[in-house]
Amino acid sequence: MIKTKNCAIFGGTFDPIHLGHLHVIDHLLKSKKFDSLIVVPTGNPATRQAVASPQDRLEMVRIALGNREIEISDCEINRPGTSYAIDTAIELQQKHPDSQLHWVVGSDAFAQISSWHKIEELAELVEFLVVERPGSKISATKFKSDYIKIDALPISATEIRNSINGGLAIEEMLPANVYAYIKNKGLYGAS
Repeated sequence: MIKTKNCAIFGGTFDPIHLGHLHVIDHLLKSKKFDSLIVVPTGNPATRQAVASPQDRLEMVRIALGNREIEISDCEINRPGTSYAIDTAIELQQKHPDSQLHWVVGSDAFAQISSWHKIEELAELVEFLVVERPGSKISATKFKSDYIKIDALPISATEIRNSINGGLAIEEMLPANVYAYIKNKGLYGAS
């Protein structure tokens, strides 16, 4: 089948989703380079342990994205076992057979791309779209990739979780509705 559309896939643990993530998402939407954008919260991350439950992280993504024209996929949350990008790419390619898939990845993660599960197979299915993160240089690899300069915001979910647990203010790093959800559910030590 001839692929006539461009589909960006933005996956992540989103533990929690924050303004840095939304900054990238909004930039991708405004670029008009993609016919669709799919946000995929990781179910069971291979490289780290999520703090909030998959269902809470999915709900925070839904709350944060509001009425943006974006597909939110729960495919990784519904799939048992470890979440791997290759399995998600295969599933989304089947769902969008007329689309060229572009896997959005931060430059920090892209530096470790050769260690990803079944990376050779994944690289045949997707083109990587690398977002330069503050303090992280973009590494050259053999995999087909494009780069996008967004001036990503220097916000990290780890910093947010630690700040919440320490009782520090984090309102400027999160959408207000996500912060309210975190407080309501008592996530990350919030009270």
